[in-house]
Amino acid sequence: MPPIPIAMAGKIIPHAHAFSKLMLPEYEIIFRFQSAPEFHSSFPFLMKGTPVNPESQIGTNTDNPNPKIPAAIFVGGGFSDDELESMRAVPEAKMLPWVSPSQSTREEVRKVGDLMSREQREGGPGEGVMEVVVRRVKECLKEHGVVEGGEGLEGKDGGELWRC
Repeated sequence: MPPIPIAMAGKIIPHAHAFSKLMLPEYEIIFRFQSAPEFHSSFPFLMKGTPVNPESQIGTNTDNPNPKIPAAIFVGGGFSDDELESMRAVPEAKMLPWVSPSQSTREEVRKVGDLMSREQREGGPGEGVMEVVVRRVKECLKEHGVVEGGEGLEGKDGGELWRC
């Protein structure tokens, strides 16, 4: 079975690359939004299946004439609550569930980051930090039925925000 398509909003490029890699093989990042304004302008096209490339060029929909529509969207911890809510207010955003790190995930990420060496931190997030986030996101998606073979993923829990 092919991976389930997921969109993400993430501000930090090394985090986005690590997240995309670690979500496989169950989930595929099809589009990365790097800002709320980009989300507002591109998300409606993404949900209609209209080809549109992310500014970051991260995601399997990049230069794809047959783009996939996401089953959910993950918003990284770099976005403020105000930015998150502005993105969720886009009418098409109510068509799918949202996943964002909970306070406990953020605390666990900080602890892992504190244990990393200075060289590791300066070289990027390291997979250790993103492994925490990905583990929680995958658990959350599975808990809510966004899994391979899941029935009727499109429109599932549309507009809900799941904190993982």
